[in-house]
Amino acid sequence: MPRLSRLTPSSRSARISIALAGGVFVISLLGIGTLYATNARQEAVYGVRVSSIALREVAYEDARVQLQAHLDEFYAQEISFRAGSAQRASLPAFTGMEISLTETLDEAYRVGRTGNLAQRIAEQIRAALLGHTVELSVSFDEKEFDRFVTNVFGPLHTPAQNASYSYNTTADSFDFVAPQEGTVIDLALLQNDLRKRAQSLSSEEITVVRKDQQPITATTGTEEALAQAQAILARGMTLATQDDSWKVTDEDLALWIVFEPRQTSAGDYELTVTFDQDAIESYLAELAPGLNTPARDAQFAIVNGRVEAFQLERPGYQLRLVESAEVVRQALLADSKRATLLFDTTAPSISIEDIENLNINALLGRGESDFAGSPANRIHNIKVGSNKYQGMMVAPGEEFSFNQILGEVDAANGYLPELVIKNNQTVPEYGGGICQVSTTLFRAAVYAGMDITARQNHSYVVRYYGTPGFDATIYPPFPDMRFRNNTPGHILIQYRIVGTKLIFEIYGQDDGRNVEVIGPTLYDQQENGAVKAWVKQTVTNANGAVFEEQTFYSNYRSAENYPVNRNPLE
Repeated sequence: MPRLSRLTPSSRSARISIALAGGVFVISLLGIGTLYATNARQEAVYGVRVSSIALREVAYEDARVQLQAHLDEFYAQEISFRAGSAQRASLPAFTGMEISLTETLDEAYRVGRTGNLAQRIAEQIRAALLGHTVELSVSFDEKEFDRFVTNVFGPLHTPAQNASYSYNTTADSFDFVAPQEGTVIDLALLQNDLRKRAQSLSSEEITVVRKDQQPITATTGTEEALAQAQAILARGMTLATQDDSWKVTDEDLALWIVFEPRQTSAGDYELTVTFDQDAIESYLAELAPGLNTPARDAQFAIVNGRVEAFQLERPGYQLRLVESAEVVRQALLADSKRATLLFDTTAPSISIEDIENLNINALLGRGESDFAGSPANRIHNIKVGSNKYQGMMVAPGEEFSFNQILGEVDAANGYLPELVIKNNQTVPEYGGGICQVSTTLFRAAVYAGMDITARQNHSYVVRYYGTPGFDATIYPPFPDMRFRNNTPGHILIQYRIVGTKLIFEIYGQDDGRNVEVIGPTLYDQQENGAVKAWVKQTVTNANGAVFEEQTFYSNYRSAENYPVNRNPLE
């Protein structure tokens, strides 16, 4: 009969230690396996949650989709606010809250992935056993939050009014504004409650806390502040650009002046003068369209077989709004009378120095049309519109857009009105005649062998364009006439008017191309004036191989069908 051995206390303790060590070893092995498997799949570790949403073994982008769906539901529900007996409501999107899924998910997916191996394993085990909750990252756009408070709560939030001055434009002087007590919403608490609602994805009602607010200053320093403001207006402010300057009006300058309290060394407050950066920015923003100028390329012409510049290039300038406002503010603080605005400079794409490198040596194509019988205003508009394209350069591979260069068609850009039928009335429309320009330039592009990328015929036959089938209507923003420069170099666009004929010419590098144009050919002609037509363009290279072939089909309906909706740019 075998003998049973008796365990001593020391041997029992050793075996327990061995067992515990083995358990830790097994758990560690499991942790390492889980770690590598999770990392390999780029998934959240077990136990990680965002708000109340479990991300167990969910890939990053899948988690983003899930969270976005929950956020969409949250954003669709109004949050109610109660302030005493008053009740308000707003959608979360209008509160100024900004929820960043990227920051939230980045934090969630860092769990168990930072530190050394032991630290990562420990963090994953902790998350699995105890859970690890990551709150949604919520911040506030303070300007939007202030707008939300003003729009939603209105008279419920009336901050105390410090002693101040208001500029009286009639009397050209400052009127004293007496200090007043106010009642305000606890904005920090309101933001905190909104943050909690977002993090829990809850639209539960929020109780708004209001409190009395006393003005910081009464009358201390008011006379000194008034004298300082009057001195600013007396001194004035002149703003300058590269080639111009003007004096800011007293009324505008007064809007920049802000009276605010400043703590003295004695611990009390006095009224002082400073300047409103936002007001200065708003002033400059209104001027920006007139101050900004696009870069202008040098424009060229063919003279006696040579390319010569007839318009020099000009750099473009873009106002640096925020920086310029700060320059003005600093100048005012320094009691300066003048501030120079800051601009970003953009270089033109083609300069006079580029002439020798252009290698423009051949007339590639010419387009013509006859505007005989056009009214005076239409002829005027044809000239104004054609000038937009005179000397234009198109880089190799670049797509030319007629509408993009045309810009606004109005009196400010030199166009005259022409009477057209529209909405059962005879009314003046600016720009009549521009389609004569687009049609003629389209013909030049076809004969030059360009790759035509956008062209549309008129709805019905227009007498100014000759045989139907070779026209191109435009009306910004659509339809447009576009083509791609498929030559190895820049092309140059020129126009001229001979009698009643408008002529566009496209110059470029002679790459040995040959262009054949067949048509326009008419078919399916109807008694009411409806007709169909086609024009075919075939372009071959120096070796005779076809590299561009297009057929332009046109379908003209009867003009009787369009007694009202006529394109005014015809």
